[in-house]
Amino acid sequence: MTKVVLIGAGNVASSMGPALQSIESIEILQVWSHTSQSAETLAKKLNCLSTTDLNSILPDADIYVYALKDSVLQTIINSVNCTNTNALHIHTAGSIGLDVFGADKQHCGVIYPFQTFSRTRQIPMLGVPLFIEGHSDNDIYKIKQLAQQLSGCVFDFTSENRKWLHLAGVFANNFSNVMFGIATEIVAKAGLSKEILLPIMHETVNKLHDMTAQEAQTGPAARGDNEVVKQQYELLTDDKQRAIYKLISEMITNKQ
Repeated sequence: MTKVVLIGAGNVASSMGPALQSIESIEILQVWSHTSQSAETLAKKLNCLSTTDLNSILPDADIYVYALKDSVLQTIINSVNCTNTNALHIHTAGSIGLDVFGADKQHCGVIYPFQTFSRTRQIPMLGVPLFIEGHSDNDIYKIKQLAQQLSGCVFDFTSENRKWLHLAGVFANNFSNVMFGIATEIVAKAGLSKEILLPIMHETVNKLHDMTAQEAQTGPAARGDNEVVKQQYELLTDDKQRAIYKLISEMITNKQ
């Protein structure tokens, strides 16, 4: 059995942990998190040990998976004392390169899942695009084997290209959530719930299977209906929402 320690218990770890556990050759030994509740909750789900003490992380595992915030990744990696010189160290970050592992983690790489995860919503890892990188050919081989068992949708990718991919994900997902949030606030003013938005949200995404985003664009700015654009702008009372509306309407108009 390949022994794994999962370092992190957040959104990515909560989805990757069960996916790793489903692989017959994998045994998850331990979950580390800086908060006991997160560590214990995920460890209970995976039927393994939990810890909040970096010094208590098991030192002889075969694979260490670091599913952590970018801001703490370097510090935590440096704090993990691993006695197995053949251990493979893997992080899941989109914008962090291999150099984060330093000289003491000789076998290292990346499995970056290009998907949005939430702790409270379990989605299958199967089919999620996984972008991988490794320090050596042998590391890449091992990482690819693991990634293919997790998803089956695996791409070799450099750290530099992964930064661009991560940025694209921010626009496609994170910024879209802001827009959906604004839309929810606006329909609430008309006495409606967010559910009224779901059909148009779903079709917005579904269109992209058949056409480009520019081809799919509709609405007053795309039609050049400046009077409606002006009226809608004036309906908004929040300065930030007004600024967003004006900027994006101008971008749509200029691209048509």
